[in-house]
Amino acid sequence: MSEEQPKSGRGGKRPGAGRKPNGSDIAALVEALRPIKVGRDGYQKLDRYRDARAVFTSEAGKRILSQLIDLCEGPVIREHEIDNHAKLAYRQGMRFVGIQVLAWMNDIPSDITPDERIG
Repeated sequence: MSEEQPKSGRGGKRPGAGRKPNGSDIAALVEALRPIKVGRDGYQKLDRYRDARAVFTSEAGKRILSQLIDLCEGPVIREHEIDNHAKLAYRQGMRFVGIQVLAWMNDIPSDITPDERIG
């Protein structure tokens, strides 16, 4: 019995392509992406403030933050779309995300000392 050759001239699929992930792969991915929230696992407002400032105050971080805020502003709503409540709600949700990121950066916890401030 000979080994079956790929049908395309490009060599066929790479090993593992198209395979279904097993349950442990999915569980590991979900755990790795588990949301970090203030109050969970000892994560506090001060930690979130420091994380946001550390990520978004570098030159590269400022560029990415600017792009994220532009993305969150969304497209201009045209006059004929003003009655499209779904579109308006979607845009409001996107704007909320951008505003929330900015708030995290500027929400200085009350128990932080001036020496601990970043940026």
